[in-house]
Amino acid sequence: MNRGRVIHLATSDNRGVPKIAVNRIELLPNWGVKGDAHAGEWDRQVSLLEVERLEELEKKGIDVQPDHLAANILVKGADLSKVRSGDELRIGNARIRVSQIGKFYPPGSPWHKEVLSRFGIFGKVVVGGEVKVDDPVILIVEQRAK
Repeated sequence: MNRGRVIHLATSDNRGVPKIAVNRIELLPNWGVKGDAHAGEWDRQVSLLEVERLEELEKKGIDVQPDHLAANILVKGADLSKVRSGDELRIGNARIRVSQIGKFYPPGSPWHKEVLSRFGIFGKVVVGGEVKVDDPVILIVEQRAK
């Protein structure tokens, strides 16, 4: 079982602006992060990134500020590179079903959009609950044909 932990949470009530760091969020079933501009009845209710990907960029001299990335949940140690659509992540007592890996941005987009296009994980909330910094993140892999 693949485990990690939440190291940063952020939300914003407007799209297109940096998210604001918070210590906890409430995930609402079939809706997303309570009060977040991306919540709603669609496939990208919640966004996640791995801190390890940001650390790779920092080693290349790119100054990374997590709140500018538009991700709700930043995790460490969960190896989200193994995640596929249909898999679920248990975060605290909530569950998110992965609906999309990456997001299209046109060539020449700012670096922070390139991060989401390559490494962003998007999902729908299937079980709601509170998520806090330091909560465990557990990858639940959908059974795949071998």
